[in-house]
Amino acid sequence: MKFFSPLNNEKFRKFIFAFFLLSSLLPILIVIFIAINYVFPILHPEQAENLWQVFIYALLVMFLFPSLSFLLLFQRMISLESLTEEIKAKSVDMVEGGEDLKEENEIETIRHIVNGLHNELQEKMNKLNEYSRKLIDSNIELSEYSVTDSLTALYNRRHFESRLREEISRAKRYGHNLSLIMFDIDDFKQCNDILGHQAGDELLKKIGSITKNNIRGTDIPFRYGGDEFAVLLAECDIKGAEAVANKLVEAVSNYPFFADNEKIPFRKTTISCGVASYSKGMKDFIGEADKLLYEAKNAGKGLVKSSSEK
Repeated sequence: MKFFSPLNNEKFRKFIFAFFLLSSLLPILIVIFIAINYVFPILHPEQAENLWQVFIYALLVMFLFPSLSFLLLFQRMISLESLTEEIKAKSVDMVEGGEDLKEENEIETIRHIVNGLHNELQEKMNKLNEYSRKLIDSNIELSEYSVTDSLTALYNRRHFESRLREEISRAKRYGHNLSLIMFDIDDFKQCNDILGHQAGDELLKKIGSITKNNIRGTDIPFRYGGDEFAVLLAECDIKGAEAVANKLVEAVSNYPFFADNEKIPFRKTTISCGVASYSKGMKDFIGEADKLLYEAKNAGKGLVKSSSEK
């Protein structure tokens, strides 16, 4: 038998009972032995009779307190045993190795279960943190999808209108220049009709990539709709915007999109650009850039028309 055995172990119960009984009775027996053999013999009969009555009451009191202590201890032992069994029953499926706790004493059982629950909680917290991180990443990704065109990876028209309002407000507040480039792909419908929409989608994706690689770091590119694109240039005057537009026209014109395809009647792809500088309302700003774009298309292919020419 281990020194600390489970309380429901019958031998251990008997051991505790015997130990407690001996530790309580032994001092009382010693007192009785001393009183009978060394105290009462030297007293007068009358003194002995008076002392004997007091001695009996004293013995009863000495028995009372150990008895009460034993009852309280026994009650606590039963409570601890019941609590341990309840904890074990409720946690056996949650704690690894919980089914092998039968031979441990109650203190070790509770310690084992608490440690197991702590480890389980830590694991759950780690998983929760991982789920939270994934949820945050998903929300960020979803937010990006809501403002990004899935084909070209440029910002979409909804974000264009929102960002344009912000930049106009900032330009008004600080007196900064604000310019806008609107452009579309020349003969895009013909490309779709001859090569199909899949080739047209690849062309749009490549135009988006070329646009991002040939504008300033502070410029914001958008797919405005269909084959029409926009670039918002904060703190940029009309001449600077014209330079960016001409760079885009040249980059697209020099890229061999369909150079080896004999089905295409034209040997290079071009874009036409309209460049406007903000002066009054947002609709007028967009309308002017769009109007200049169509003027560029009507004047020829691969051209830039700017409000500075008026």
